[in-house]
Amino acid sequence: MSEDIPIWRIKYLPRNLDQICGREKIKNSLKKIIVQSNFPHLLFIGSEGIGKTTLANLFSKEFLGKEYDANFKMVYANVPLSEEERSQARKEAYVSKSKVGSIAGRRITTPAFIQVKIKPFVQLKALGDTPFKILVVKNFEALGNNQQGFRRLMEKYGSNCRMILITDKISSIIDPIVSRCQIFLIPRVKFEDFRDLIFNIA
Repeated sequence: MSEDIPIWRIKYLPRNLDQICGREKIKNSLKKIIVQSNFPHLLFIGSEGIGKTTLANLFSKEFLGKEYDANFKMVYANVPLSEEERSQARKEAYVSKSKVGSIAGRRITTPAFIQVKIKPFVQLKALGDTPFKILVVKNFEALGNNQQGFRRLMEKYGSNCRMILITDKISSIIDPIVSRCQIFLIPRVKFEDFRDLIFNIA
């Protein structure tokens, strides 16, 4: 357990959507999606630390059920690749001349982060009975110019994997991606809801 995370925060961390404080409209919308067993790519927008990642994770757990571990992945767009991952990306970017096809002997221009962190997960179909995988990308705006490459993956592998993008800077996300997502504006918890939660804990 990380020493900088208070024990009380771990103890009272919500375990499902119903335990999330307030935000009834958003929770009800996510529950409807779970019942329908289908949804487009999602975009969660809200200020830092407001609970976007918790919402995305708990929604994914309830949607995927027992298939969660095999079909869920979360990546942080603002975390640089390790040297090992960069080396892997360089190797995968070159297509051997011995391969058959028009790209043999050429270099693939897919951004390294997408090539290493995202593509291997989204290009394979879901395991088990779930209709598709779920990929959560936190701090999505940090992809910067690589968002165009990400958009192509959204289009190509959308049937294999739905993506939940998390950001606090929607102005930094390109329109072609925003238009492909159902948008959830995550508000701050109302004082009354927070007060009721504290009373219930006490």
